[in-house]
Amino acid sequence: MPFIIACNTISAELELAMKETGCSFPIRWIDSGLHINPAELRACLQAELDGVTDTDTVLLAFGFCGNALVGLKPPSFRLILPKVDDCITLL
Repeated sequence: MPFIIACNTISAELELAMKETGCSFPIRWIDSGLHINPAELRACLQAELDGVTDTDTVLLAFGFCGNALVGLKPPSFRLILPKVDDCITLL
């Protein structure tokens, strides 16, 4: 089953969309305050990716957010991310 790593900024909207579509993928929420420092956000996201097991796909519900996604490397699964500038644009 795919797994979602998402920005807490869009939690209400993502939860509503999942409810309306019947999606039950597990979600790991990331603190939106990390956007202040893109390098710290990148390190947090990489740590989350490194800790994911038992999936073949991770959906990243983030925008590029100050280039915080540049250089992320999924350990052994497919990583899907939207091509948007930030989390608000993702909505």
